[in-house]
Amino acid sequence: MKASIPLLLLALAGAASAADTGFYTGGAWSTVSGDYAPTRRIAGLAGTSGIPVGSIDTRDLKPLGASAKRAFAGYRLFDWLAIEGDYNHFAGNSGRTGIICVAAPCPSRERSAVNSSSLAVLGLYPRGPVDFFARAGVMQWRATLDLFNPDESALGISRDSGSNLAYGAGVQFHAKWLLTRLEYQRLKFGADEADLFSLGFAYTF
Repeated sequence: MKASIPLLLLALAGAASAADTGFYTGGAWSTVSGDYAPTRRIAGLAGTSGIPVGSIDTRDLKPLGASAKRAFAGYRLFDWLAIEGDYNHFAGNSGRTGIICVAAPCPSRERSAVNSSSLAVLGLYPRGPVDFFARAGVMQWRATLDLFNPDESALGISRDSGSNLAYGAGVQFHAKWLLTRLEYQRLKFGADEADLFSLGFAYTF
């Protein structure tokens, strides 16, 4: 009977370790602080009539907006390693171009939309129900800038996209099937960058 006690403890330890691995999925809300390049411009815009309308400086527009919604899913292979994919939908922005029009067509108002998706590897340091982690991965992003006439009719559209490295760090707390996460991410969108601070929740399988 005494000899079976260590075996039972090992079995319980193995079951507890296995519970820390597997699939998880969830969502998060992020605050966004953009660092826009001084020379960032959207060039080569063409109006709906095919007439070029020139370049629009986006520094004042801050196209990412102040917040983002995030959906993520991953698989924890070991206590210390996970693979995760996510999708960010940025709030975007809208504002006047500040251009004084002397002829038509004239871009009076602009509106931005930005989305991103990424695949990352997470290195985790488990301490009981708390995990400290760091992430590194590759992000693909897509940005759209719509231009409108003074009468709010569509004037032109510009699209941009690219791939950049993404990294971050955070801490998460797991209680049974619920995972609560606080995280910081640094994302790069071509010449622009942004800091994201997020609060998220996930369901673990």
